[in-house]
Amino acid sequence: MGCLDDNEVVDFMEGRLDASRREAVEAHLADCATCRRVLARTAEALLPTGSDDAAQEPFLAPLRGLLPGDQVGRYRVLHRVGAGGMGVVYAAEDTELRRNVALKLLHHRSTDALAALRREFTLLRGLVHPHLARVHDFGSVPLPSSPSPYYTSDFIDGTPMLDFARGKPFDLTLPAVLDALHALAHLHRLGIRHGDVTPSNILVKADGHATLIDLSCAVPLAPPPSDSVSGTPGYLAPEVLQGLAADARADVFSVGVLLQHLSEASTTPASTHVMRLARQCARPDPSGRPPSVLHVLDGLGAPAHEPQAIYVPPARLVGRDPPWSVLRQELEALLNGQPGARRVCLSGGEGVGRTRLLQELKWEAQLRFPVVEGAPRRPLPIHDLISRALAAPVDPTFRALLEASEQLARSTSPV
Repeated sequence: MGCLDDNEVVDFMEGRLDASRREAVEAHLADCATCRRVLARTAEALLPTGSDDAAQEPFLAPLRGLLPGDQVGRYRVLHRVGAGGMGVVYAAEDTELRRNVALKLLHHRSTDALAALRREFTLLRGLVHPHLARVHDFGSVPLPSSPSPYYTSDFIDGTPMLDFARGKPFDLTLPAVLDALHALAHLHRLGIRHGDVTPSNILVKADGHATLIDLSCAVPLAPPPSDSVSGTPGYLAPEVLQGLAADARADVFSVGVLLQHLSEASTTPASTHVMRLARQCARPDPSGRPPSVLHVLDGLGAPAHEPQAIYVPPARLVGRDPPWSVLRQELEALLNGQPGARRVCLSGGEGVGRTRLLQELKWEAQLRFPVVEGAPRRPLPIHDLISRALAAPVDPTFRALLEASEQLARSTSPV
């Protein structure tokens, strides 16, 4: 069998595999140092450091995640979508906006795992591209063991790329591959290496267009050498496995492996030219690969930029420095427990950027402490806000007091 993907690693550790599959995985682990290293890294993320379970057999006890119907703030869990080394992804309904989202829940709150989730959220919140998922919220789930961080993003109702490729000629899969490569090129233009370009991280929607997902392994281009290894075995470039400095060509290596696997899964394989390009991308020495994804796109006969537009992330609050500075100061005062006003109002005409300022403030706050959003259009907004903060219905007596206070607040007569 080939190297394990993230889902297989987590299923193995959670005891979800049947006996024959588990035996095959154990045999593979005995011969594959790369998968053993990924398994060890995942075990560290799944269980608290120093726990008795971690010191013994870290994958015997299944993890308690979320169940269909569970409420996470404004989100209601629908079903589990998949799992990776860092977390589990669920489909959830945004009960306020009546739309489905993807909710990514961190397995374990280790410092490294939390830093990776924060990094992924921070990277995603500034990205605008039709083939990348947009981010919405960052928060914390009050699980029985301890609070578990999560973030939500666009839910992509799609088929993993390898499943999409099966049963059709490679030429019919290529347009979706190009979508993902355009998204990858966009990340590289912004100085971000994806770090885990695999078929399971490319979802193809019903209209045939693809979305590149999961930036949990993303890092800045050309970071310093690192001892940690993140990504899917079999798709990781040699320099990444060796802990050496890696640049965009590490993603190019993954693209080469991806193209070869898609060709193998297709009823009609890729052309000789495409296979030659794929093998060049997957060369062990980075200097022998195409220098960028743009060169790969050119080699596949696609324009470096999609014809309709060049996608640029929204400006970082250009011209809004004074109000943003005030908001940041109030946030810091709140964090430091300083006395002072805790109510900030934004005013201005249409299009001046009030919504954007509040969105940025919410994101900044969500990365640092729990945030509860109110719903002012609901019949009992204060009651609703406290219910959300408690993550449970309020006591009947307390509810009566809240309702009375809200009625008084709305009264036009002196009291």
